[in-house]
Amino acid sequence: MGINMMEFAPTRFVWGGSVAFRSDLMDSSSLEYFSTAVSDDSAISKICSEKGVKIAYAPAASPKIVVMDNKKTFLDWAERQVAVSIIFDKRALIGGIFIYAGIIAYMVLMIYLSIFYGLIFLTGFIPYILNLINSGMRDTKNALWLIPIGIFLPFVYLYNIIMGAKTKEIRWRG
Repeated sequence: MGINMMEFAPTRFVWGGSVAFRSDLMDSSSLEYFSTAVSDDSAISKICSEKGVKIAYAPAASPKIVVMDNKKTFLDWAERQVAVSIIFDKRALIGGIFIYAGIIAYMVLMIYLSIFYGLIFLTGFIPYILNLINSGMRDTKNALWLIPIGIFLPFVYLYNIIMGAKTKEIRWRG
């Protein structure tokens, strides 16, 4: 979900291991704020916003993340990430709902049109399929799993955003 949000300029944020910024971004008041923040990513994002510094996204700089979590620990982590993002910027909630509800509505519409008006509407899935192919080229080891997983991801992401928005307490790992 983070990568999708990074691709959309209004929801772009600073994200961990793929971050670089000029030292002059951190003046004394910024360093003070940063030192007390719950999330370093969100704090730097807020500092950039307040100073009018645009956050760029370089897909080639995205780190490959390999974790050994199970489904529950992964969803807990994802809900924490979303909750922290929403606390710092409500646009993460609005943008996330807009993006993933839109993707789901588009998929349902293409299926409906294909069934009732002709298979030509399956061409509406070409951008989605190209995205899955692109993802498969980035991770060739798991490429065969990307299509079935990719179909359900917008639903998982929308659920995650809703659960993150409902979070009242953040429990950190460990």
